[in-house]
Amino acid sequence: MLNQPETGEEIGASLALDSFGALANIEAKGTHCVYRARDAEGITIYIGRTKDFARRSYEHAKRFKIEVIEGLESLTEEQAKWAEEALIVLHRLKKEGGTLWNKIHGRSRLRPDYDDQLQKAQELIKNVEY
Repeated sequence: MLNQPETGEEIGASLALDSFGALANIEAKGTHCVYRARDAEGITIYIGRTKDFARRSYEHAKRFKIEVIEGLESLTEEQAKWAEEALIVLHRLKKEGGTLWNKIHGRSRLRPDYDDQLQKAQELIKNVEY
């Protein structure tokens, strides 16, 4: 029997993760989150993922302030990697004409499962109303 979430926030997270949890037959609840940094105008300039947000926030503190993206917390590592990649594709790296200071993509486009996994991650991003 499945454990039912008790709060509205947990319910929202579970609903958002259901379609993406099937990604690799992995459990929907995890310890990773996806975060972003924005400039003074609110434009996203960096996307990242971590399982220790406090540590990562401290590491980025000299360059910019980061915030967890609502709905993209409590992810498995695999979900976080693909959600990060979907957001990098959405915002694009500076070297690709986008706004992100990230140097590289989170996942290799040469992976045989890249298109399928990216599509699932894009659905997750849409489900959390990013």
